[in-house]
Amino acid sequence: MRSDVPSSRWRFAIFCFLPLLLPLISHGQQPCTDGGIQVDGRVVDRTGAAIVGAVLTLDQLASTRSDQRGEFLYNCVTSQQHILQVAANGFAERTLTISPSHAGHLRVVLQIESVQEEISVSSAQVNTATGERTLAGSEVTDLADDPDDLQRQLQSFTAAAGGLGGVPLITVDGFRLESRMPPKNAIAFIRINPDLFSAEFTEAPYDGGRIEIYTKPGQSRLHGDLFFNDSEAGFNAKDPLSTRRAALTRRRTGFDLSGPLFHHDRDFSLSLERREINDFAVVNATVLDAAGNRTTLVQNVPTPQHLWEANARVSFLTSPRNMLIAGYTANVNQFENVSAGGITLQEAAYGRYQAEHTLRLSDVTTVSPRLMQEFRISLRYRDEQDTPNSTATQAQVAGAFTSGGADIQASRNHEAVIQAMDDVVLTRKQHSLKLGVQVEDYFERIRTFQGFNGTYLFGGGTGPELDARGNPIAGTSIVFDGLEQYRRAQRNLAGGAATTFSNVAGQPGNNFNQFRASLYVQDQWKLSDRLQVTGGLRYAVQTEPLSVSNITPRLGASWVPDKKRKWSLSGRVGLFLTPVATTTIAEAQRLDGTQRTGQTIYTPIYVSGVPAGTIIKTIRSNAPSLTQSPSIQSQLAAGYSWAKGWNISASWVHVRQWSGLRTRNINSPLDNDPLGLRPGPRYENILQFQQTGSVIGDLETVSFASSASKRIQFYALYVYVDLQGTIDKEPTFSPQSSNTDAGEWAQISGRSRHNIVTSGQAQLPFGLTIAHVFRVLGGTPYNLVTGIDRNGDGNFNDRPELATLSTPGAIDTRYGWLVSEGGNGTTARNAGLMPWNIYLDTNLTRRFVLNPKAANDRRQTLSLNLRSANLLNHTNVTTMGSILGSPSFDRAVLADPGRRLEFGVRYAF
Repeated sequence: MRSDVPSSRWRFAIFCFLPLLLPLISHGQQPCTDGGIQVDGRVVDRTGAAIVGAVLTLDQLASTRSDQRGEFLYNCVTSQQHILQVAANGFAERTLTISPSHAGHLRVVLQIESVQEEISVSSAQVNTATGERTLAGSEVTDLADDPDDLQRQLQSFTAAAGGLGGVPLITVDGFRLESRMPPKNAIAFIRINPDLFSAEFTEAPYDGGRIEIYTKPGQSRLHGDLFFNDSEAGFNAKDPLSTRRAALTRRRTGFDLSGPLFHHDRDFSLSLERREINDFAVVNATVLDAAGNRTTLVQNVPTPQHLWEANARVSFLTSPRNMLIAGYTANVNQFENVSAGGITLQEAAYGRYQAEHTLRLSDVTTVSPRLMQEFRISLRYRDEQDTPNSTATQAQVAGAFTSGGADIQASRNHEAVIQAMDDVVLTRKQHSLKLGVQVEDYFERIRTFQGFNGTYLFGGGTGPELDARGNPIAGTSIVFDGLEQYRRAQRNLAGGAATTFSNVAGQPGNNFNQFRASLYVQDQWKLSDRLQVTGGLRYAVQTEPLSVSNITPRLGASWVPDKKRKWSLSGRVGLFLTPVATTTIAEAQRLDGTQRTGQTIYTPIYVSGVPAGTIIKTIRSNAPSLTQSPSIQSQLAAGYSWAKGWNISASWVHVRQWSGLRTRNINSPLDNDPLGLRPGPRYENILQFQQTGSVIGDLETVSFASSASKRIQFYALYVYVDLQGTIDKEPTFSPQSSNTDAGEWAQISGRSRHNIVTSGQAQLPFGLTIAHVFRVLGGTPYNLVTGIDRNGDGNFNDRPELATLSTPGAIDTRYGWLVSEGGNGTTARNAGLMPWNIYLDTNLTRRFVLNPKAANDRRQTLSLNLRSANLLNHTNVTTMGSILGSPSFDRAVLADPGRRLEFGVRYAF
């Protein structure tokens, strides 16, 4: 365990109690002494999220902006009727008439601006103290059109909640998104990292944050868009690991239409999008030619995608206080040569067909000005089919190439998910209370032949030296890598036995059901004009596995210490529980030992079919009383706002997780011999999902936002991530040894230590607008391994040992001298460091009004844009070769695409 843990505990203990001390040092608002009244309240969007920086004008004279909590205050104004105008970028302006008896604790809800009323430059609403952001208007328009690029850009904005290596939770209209993003033209606004410490949410903040997408409602008049985007091969750079440019093309066509549905109390919106993507994956492998000589294979493998996406939504105002919204989404996607690239050859890839259909229903009732209730339910059905390019036995040559059939083989998975939520929001005097119930029911029907075709592994070994004719030289012994081992196996030479042969035997069916339910209550209590506290409690249950004792409290406080409301301080702390995912249960049941069993044979002869040898079975199981994994997380944040929209903030987050989910072989050999004695059944690996991992760490962030200029908007964020532990990204992660955690305490894989994100917009001459998203990732770790299994536990994740120049077989690396065996001590996990990645995406837009004399809601426009991804054409490595001594060790194996340029045209009416 790292040496600074006591210091982290000390800082953590202080911070946990700091929010509780804020009420003791706060100052209440002074009452008016001249008979005036106080006009105050909060500006929110339709989801109840605060809108930061909204401009409020009282009686067309006094202007102010909503603060970091969306709140505003006019103190000691005359006791008479007032007119309040509220405006925010991306939202429709609203005017209220305020009487003296109703001037306090106003809740101003702004609706999304009509799609026709575009804003050339609109700043994102940013809460600098907590990292919350709302993207609307042109902030959404300037994001990437491609859904994968869009998701990557949005993920970069969640970096304050764990860095860019985390996986953010994405919701659409309040429902969890499990597959592809909706079309960008269907999106009204996006909330980034809303109050992640609220009891409304299950997910721990540091897991990657939260992205909430809300689709466009219908319009009062008929509006629509027709668009076409095109990217041709001549526009694009070759991929960084390829030797020649591939014929890369991307085309997107579609439309959206919205308007009233026969009556002004009903509206609809439709969108349809078609994508034809001719992409390529780069194979960069080391193979053998016909003569058995090593040669480098660099190949562009076509990976075309054909995608359809449709959205439909209708809303009905059933009464003055009730709105019913129904929606349908469909995705039908086809992919070819999935998993090809790096050292995986085209023959080892597979094709995938995906179809997803989702029905959603929401019912929103405004019972009174202070009470609102929203019920939501959805049914999602997903069908996924995988077809391998080959059914042959797979050959994995460590760090060189993978050939033969795909391990996944022919599979078909059906998933049906029911989500239901019922929320009630009650605002009364100083309190804003939200309580609700959430239900998720997963029905999984899986038919998989994964592993049935079998895999030969060539991880390297020892054997006699061979003469020029391939005959062994007596009395000699050398160490060779997996590629030499494979060459000898192909030619029946000495030392040519494979490392292992493994496959799965049994029947392919795997069906189960998982049910989750939770209750929560969250209260926001305004103790004074400048101090508020929040508190919440959440209770959750789940089946498969059964877990019922899950209670998580949350607490927070925010304080504006100065009368000019320039400073904002906040502190939050909460207990979080992570449910056991359906993917974990599916993997446990895939090798349950009854329906299906894994089989491994050590040092087999390389033959067609299943070789002879002693079979060691492999099964998976869940530890007794497996439950949800707990963590305590806390945040301390401070923000400062200058006049005219300049903001700066800093925050510190502390994370402490225990009982983290990982895998251990609880029946590993006692003498490191896979055929030797074990604690339980001989010749059997029992891989158990158990809660024996932990994580401790901190995140420090600094952010800056500027909306001072009407022509330039800018946002910048730096996140330093120090999360270390004995678990990793997936529960299938296993430590090197099942008997000790020595060397396992390490930074989590894929979590970049340094994260820099900037975004902005600027108006240029000639009516041009340019927007950018810039991301930098550095200090991203990966694990160094040997490709062999020294302890016989069936996991080929043993790490290199430390060596010197004189150590036999030692290899000189940038991490020092290393050796597979015979060294002095083992390297720590995740000791490798990937190169820094730099991404710059831009969008240059020019919008023409075709009928400038028409009213705003009747205008027709033509927009032209030129969009770039990775404009700098930087080599952004995603995978490094990790097997010591292999041809790919410590070099780039996979990378994101090079520069891509896309031209788009959109006609709106």
